Amino acid sequence: MKKVIELLILSDLALVIGSGLVEPIFAVFVNLSIEGGTVFAIGLASSIYLLSGSALHIPIGRIADKHRIHKELLVLGTALMTLCAFAYSIATNMMQIYLIQFLYGIAFAMAFSTWCATFSHFLDKDKEAFEWSIYKTITGVGAAAAAVMGGFAVELIGFRSLFVINGVLGIIGTLVLLVIINPNINRHKKHHLIHHRAYQHKIKGK
Repeated sequence: MKKVIELLILSDLALVIGSGLVEPIFAVFVNLSIEGGTVFAIGLASSIYLLSGSALHIPIGRIADKHRIHKELLVLGTALMTLCAFAYSIATNMMQIYLIQFLYGIAFAMAFSTWCATFSHFLDKDKEAFEWSIYKTITGVGAAAAAVMGGFAVELIGFRSLFVINGVLGIIGTLVLLVIINPNINRHKKHHLIHHRAYQHKIKGK
């Protein structure tokens, strides 16, 4: 498994755990802590997030492919998702929630397809399904654990503190992605491959 794949999984695990802490209780948070947080308003907020993201998935995907900026858009999208997590912690009314949901949809559109494209690009040949299964297993377990911990944590520290924790995990995920766009990681990989081939050639020559 390539280093980039490991880092992508680690980054997404941090994000999945962060979102897993708050997603199961998001509607309860809005209803109890946000002015105007009616059931209809919660549904509208969800629609705003889904529509803003859906409207941009294709344009962002085309831009990323055309200019080969998958990693850069991935980092930018993830950073914006992190800012949204912190914004939830200080929101007080539904207009603010609507705005955050709109921005979160844009951020997710930037991060989703570019993450998938980067992950697919670096998969080992003939191990594609296996490495995808590793990703899904790790993040699935992380999300399951986070869902339980989120409900427990709300009772201890409250909703807003939980969103701060979500934001901190987002920072961790973003920092891991910054390592991926560092060109040194690719140079290190090429150097290791050249060294390995030279070693194999030396062994065969004996």
